Amino acid sequence: MRVLHLLSVVLGHLMVFTDGYKNSKDYSDKDLLSIITVLQASLVGLFDARFNNFTVQDFTQEGYDEYAFQQIRRSREYANIHLKFVSDALVAQGGTIPPRETFQFGDGNVRSFLAALDTNTRVASGIYVEISSMIKDKAFRKAMASIAAVYGREAGYVRNLLKLPPYTTPFITVLPIDGVYTLTRNTVPETSAEIASLPVEQLAFLYTTCAPLEVNGTREIIFNSAAINETSASGTPIYAKIYSGLDEIISPVTVLDHTAILKSIPANVTGEINIGLVTEGKGKRGGRLLTETANYEIRGDGSIRSTECVGIALREGRWIQ
Repeated sequence: MRVLHLLSVVLGHLMVFTDGYKNSKDYSDKDLLSIITVLQASLVGLFDARFNNFTVQDFTQEGYDEYAFQQIRRSREYANIHLKFVSDALVAQGGTIPPRETFQFGDGNVRSFLAALDTNTRVASGIYVEISSMIKDKAFRKAMASIAAVYGREAGYVRNLLKLPPYTTPFITVLPIDGVYTLTRNTVPETSAEIASLPVEQLAFLYTTCAPLEVNGTREIIFNSAAINETSASGTPIYAKIYSGLDEIISPVTVLDHTAILKSIPANVTGEINIGLVTEGKGKRGGRLLTETANYEIRGDGSIRSTECVGIALREGRWIQ
């Protein structure tokens, strides 16, 4: 059994695709199905490791009813159906299903599990949208779009349970293929054999603070990564790249020692966002992605909810607002 230490950093130890490592046209359907099979297995792993330990009584003790328990159980069933579908599709394309990992989390309450499920289902929806836009087989394309819609609905239901707005932007944040592993860090071990078997390049870890951020202040975010020192030492400028809905926004950062400080997030950016560090400030895409991406949710009052905090809460068995 592999023991997973959940987030003490916002991105954990994962690999993501890098800008320029492969163009979207270079991915075969087998590549894409391998990626989505691993990611879907990580979502099933979250259910197996946590939800399977809960009872109806656990839900009712925290203020949820039996109906909520049954709906989440249905979500688990759907996740397994999706895993079988993409796994079978992978085999049909001549691929091999990676061995399943066994996940073990620390003890936690229902709300912390739902917070992690909220994050993972929202990201899953975006991932399936991205895969559906790249995969060549039309039958697979339709299926990926269908699954994306299911996870979008599921995320809305989970967020309603958490008394959060069911949707925060007119468009979901869709990461490019170089960022699709964001947030699967909650469920993929750092030395995962499945991840190592995929056509990816390892990127630098990205650490960020997990603390209350200013509601009406500068909304400053501090990043820490080995890539910051290495890149700044060469004289190459560093920028933050913000993924928000369908937009990609390049913002300057202040480099200080081993940290990169994003002084503020544009005022018009709300809802779910992902941020990575890049090497170029010109153009929409910016330069090469240096680090993994960090996930945040900017709420209506301007406050910022870090997914790192959600992961820490899951590990410690507490609820994070």
